[in-house]
Amino acid sequence: MSSEVSFAPDFAPDFKGAIVHPSPNFGERRGVDGPDMLILHYTAMETAIAARDWLCVEESQVSAHYLVDEQGEVTQMVREQDRAWHAGQSIWKRRERYQFAFGWN
Repeated sequence: MSSEVSFAPDFAPDFKGAIVHPSPNFGERRGVDGPDMLILHYTAMETAIAARDWLCVEESQVSAHYLVDEQGEVTQMVREQDRAWHAGQSIWKRRERYQFAFGWN
């Protein structure tokens, strides 16, 4: 996937081995210090590149912090300190899930 990155990263990766491919689809975390849960999603896209490209285009209005491709390469699209738009608005144990989790696709 790294050969497909078409623009320069604007943040350092939180995970040392990650390639950064920024997504415009994120917001500020509110009322929490950071993530304390990991949420895994299956994208059902044809390729990891297609999934990454969809998660990084504004029109999709969706993102994830990380994407792991079939070979194990990790791409970070949203900083862990920010809220990715991967799970929509949801509640778990009376807490807004998207405020305290980070998503891996």
